Amino acid sequence: MTTYLIDNKTKQTETLTTVYDFIKDCISSGNLSIVTGYVTVGALSQLFIDIEKNKEIFEYNIIIGELVKKSQTKKEKGLNLLTSIDSVLNIKQDAKNAIDFLNLEKVKVRTVEPSFCHAKVYIFENNTKSNSAENFVIIGSSNLTEAGVGYSKSDKELNFRNFELNVLYQDKVFKPTLTLMEESSKWYKKLWENHASENKLIYNYSKGVKVKESDKNFKQFLIDEIQKNYADPKT
Repeated sequence: MTTYLIDNKTKQTETLTTVYDFIKDCISSGNLSIVTGYVTVGALSQLFIDIEKNKEIFEYNIIIGELVKKSQTKKEKGLNLLTSIDSVLNIKQDAKNAIDFLNLEKVKVRTVEPSFCHAKVYIFENNTKSNSAENFVIIGSSNLTEAGVGYSKSDKELNFRNFELNVLYQDKVFKPTLTLMEESSKWYKKLWENHASENKLIYNYSKGVKVKESDKNFKQFLIDEIQKNYADPKT
């Protein structure tokens, strides 16, 4: 097992890089599983452009802890996709890419509402033992946002206001013993199967009281909110 530090600001060096650059450059074919507190349209767009179109990913499993900032008012509620300044001018195209990505059958999205999952984890598994050196897990503070993973559309210095740091564990040699990679996969599977749901609780507000209205498929909810707020906004 090889261990590196990985952040959201440092471009490729021998031992330190960004989460975005590492994922983009170091995976080939396999399954990608993600836990994130927040997600952005731009980050989903880049998964579609850089990963889906150039790699052979058999399945994406993404667990999202929370979509809306607690500080948002009822009027502002909707999907908080934390759009970065870099992507403002391209938001409609990013939204289209994000929707195309989410519409893929192999993309599975779940939520842990009403609980909150604060973990940030990226797990890549190549299912063949001969290629186990490609397997990795990234554990740290980076959400699946442009600022979180260190993605910028330009080659300018990454001047994100937030500072993130993660630890990358990568299998270099297949071993029959239980590794951190396998432990992380077991943790993710337990969270996915026992605590994450395909449905989102939809609430309405009557006289300031939050009332459950219905359940909605979480993936479709995500697509609808991106379409409404970013692909075809009213204002």
